[in-house]
Amino acid sequence: MIPLYDHAARNRVTDVNTVLVVSNLLIFPLEVCSNHFVALLNHLGLVPYLILHPLSDANGPGLLIFGTIFTSMFLHVSYFHVLLNMYVLMIFGPALEDYLGHARYLLFYLLSGVFAALIAVYVSPASTMPIVGASGAIAGVLGAHLILFPRARLRTMLPLLVTIKFFDVPSVVYLILWFAQQMAMMAMNGGLLAGGPAGLAWAPHVGGFMFGIMTGPLMARVYAPARARAR
Repeated sequence: MIPLYDHAARNRVTDVNTVLVVSNLLIFPLEVCSNHFVALLNHLGLVPYLILHPLSDANGPGLLIFGTIFTSMFLHVSYFHVLLNMYVLMIFGPALEDYLGHARYLLFYLLSGVFAALIAVYVSPASTMPIVGASGAIAGVLGAHLILFPRARLRTMLPLLVTIKFFDVPSVVYLILWFAQQMAMMAMNGGLLAGGPAGLAWAPHVGGFMFGIMTGPLMARVYAPARARAR
């Protein structure tokens, strides 16, 4: 079942969400063309152990390591990784940006990524595997969407053997199933799943989603424009 678009979105292309998507899509080819792909991920990816011990190595990055909480959100390990993340963001991001407004949506997205990173550090504090990807921040968008648009429906596509079916499903069902899968994978892999030159993490997915559930409604009540609250 492949989601195609979200009926809750007034506009399927919004300013900040588009900038985030384009930025991530442009950054990955630069990673690949740098000729130092693995080194780049190691230096700009989030390493839980170094976050907790930033001054452990006199020749190490020191306090600058905290900047990787943000830089890691814009790095990916493969074209499939970045394309999948951006596809999901394109589907679920516009409705939330319409609801919160441009600046507050960007703030919420970044805070979701920060919280997701901190959850990864908490779950695997001794890990020296760099974690990269926008999925923690995107998970926050999904969590907020679950709470703020409980009646939303997703247009989905189901490829069968000889045909393709198109139908709507409640986004609540889709998102709950997604979250259950992330919880299961985190339980089976201890929070982190190593793969390729960097770490692909399940814990940030769970952390970001929980952050979205908890803070999305709060930001909407306090900050959302009156026209959005009246929806």
